[in-house]
Amino acid sequence: YHPGNWRKRVGFGTGTLGDMGCHIFSTPIRGVNLYLPQSITSYGPGSVHGNWPIDAKIKFVFPGTQLTAGNTLDFWWYDGATRPPQEVATAVGGTLPGSGSVMIGTDGAILLPHIGPPTLWPSEKFAARPVPTMPARDHYHEFLDAVLKGPGTTCSANFDYASLVTEAVLLGSLAEHFPTETLTYDAAAMRVTSHAEPNRMLQRAYRKSYLMTRM
Repeated sequence: YHPGNWRKRVGFGTGTLGDMGCHIFSTPIRGVNLYLPQSITSYGPGSVHGNWPIDAKIKFVFPGTQLTAGNTLDFWWYDGATRPPQEVATAVGGTLPGSGSVMIGTDGAILLPHIGPPTLWPSEKFAARPVPTMPARDHYHEFLDAVLKGPGTTCSANFDYASLVTEAVLLGSLAEHFPTETLTYDAAAMRVTSHAEPNRMLQRAYRKSYLMTRM
């Protein structure tokens, strides 16, 4: 199980999506002010013998925002040997990185490798537009600053924001237990409204620890 294979076991981790999703989801979710998906469908295989699938294809449908072109936004996740369709690669010059995200808009696309700087496509269309250079961040220092300075100091991935990203990611992991079935989600109630069974998997009873002492 060590150092990393525990993540692929249903009883201990949440698969490749749960491992990498929070890192890769963050930029597109924050970039267009997404909240939580209204439906999730897994088109890959389900978990087998307590193991998460090693190939995933999951569709999240988010409500649209003031920064999206429609009332909803389709958000796809791929991992393992399953790769995005060729038109996605074509939109960003024909080649995709080993991991990262592609955001396709009405007038172009952004390719963001994990880890690396973003590029705008078509490159000739955006050649004159500079990509901002972001200041370096240190997660450990941000956390310590927030602890030491107290109220009013927040981390770039503060709990109010990070908890929503984590919830969105884990809904994808939930959908992997129900291949090809579209799960509709009521974000306010934190409940799946299309199926009863998934709701029993949203929480679990934790193992108990008992402490004993001699009198």
